Amino acid sequence: MSFIMAHELFHCVQSASISNNDTTGSAWWVEGSAHWFAHMAQPDHVVERYTESANHFERVSLEKPLSAFDYSAWPFFAWVAQYRGNAGAVMLLLKGMPNAPHTNDDIAGLLSPDDWDDFSRKYSAYQIKITDRVPVNPRPRARLAKTEISLPNVGDERDYSFIRTTGALLRYKILLSPGDWEFTTQSGGAMFLSEFSGSGDPSPAWQKVSGAGGKITLNVPCGSDTQYALVGFGSTAADGDFVLNAKKVGDPVQAYL
Repeated sequence: MSFIMAHELFHCVQSASISNNDTTGSAWWVEGSAHWFAHMAQPDHVVERYTESANHFERVSLEKPLSAFDYSAWPFFAWVAQYRGNAGAVMLLLKGMPNAPHTNDDIAGLLSPDDWDDFSRKYSAYQIKITDRVPVNPRPRARLAKTEISLPNVGDERDYSFIRTTGALLRYKILLSPGDWEFTTQSGGAMFLSEFSGSGDPSPAWQKVSGAGGKITLNVPCGSDTQYALVGFGSTAADGDFVLNAKKVGDPVQAYL
């Protein structure tokens, strides 16, 4: 009951504080921010309804933009509170929202591309916390769409396309075969690569791939393929699908021949 009361209390705060928007609907930012506040006030509370939980956001965010959510958009507001100052940063964001951002373009314009990229990295590595001791920890982890990258010869290269929806969190898995690799893109915006750690989650040591000098190199030693996460956000800097160019620049097997 205290969790529900905290949620409804925040609706009262919204109505009193956000004069330029309608806070009576079930828009993602209305219910999502109220659910974030309830979690902050009652951090040990377990949400039983799947459609209101972090587990729902974890799975459905692979398929839909933020505009498609309501209650379960709350992990985004947990990121705002943790990484943009404090809990007051959520109210500053809500007060600054122009005419209730419902469309995907509206959502993409709420923050800078760099901020959206930070959200995508922090969420994808599960670094967001409700409080200092309570993480946003969805279970099970979502099954990311997988792309296998394997080229036979040094000097070979190929483009790989990844769907990028405006206003959406983007997460993919890459299975990279042994070799020395160079990755570039001509696409607008940026996406980020990180190896999956022993825990099964991406490492927070991200490498940026962008059209503005964002070339990176990766080495996969002999023995087995290595899994990487490719993440980003469909921000205002994003223009269509993200096309990743992979070029094989070295072969550890040939080096031993």
